[in-house]
Amino acid sequence: MDVILVKNVDKLGYANEIVSVKPGYGRNFLIPQGYAVLATPSARKAHEEVMRQKAHKETKQLAEAQELAGKIAELTVVIATKAGDAITMPHYSTEPCIDAPTTDPPSANHNSPLP
Repeated sequence: MDVILVKNVDKLGYANEIVSVKPGYGRNFLIPQGYAVLATPSARKAHEEVMRQKAHKETKQLAEAQELAGKIAELTVVIATKAGDAITMPHYSTEPCIDAPTTDPPSANHNSPLP
């Protein structure tokens, strides 16, 4: 018996996988508990369409993330801090790094492109 998993099932598979199980396990546990649906030809066709749409959405999100990563890579961040007069390297605390973003906060809209 083939079923399409709706949720992750330990030692069986992940959500949206088509797996073969014994009929009793499918009818008596997986389907009544909402872990799976019967893999009929129409359910398989609907599953394929959902997976195709999911793959298209992930491809689109990946392209947007790569574009955003390119914009972020071009940015330069400079955090000025006071340095001592000693010849050795001055000790930098984390306070300027923590306070730096509050001087020019980023926009709240995470979906908007960077300036």
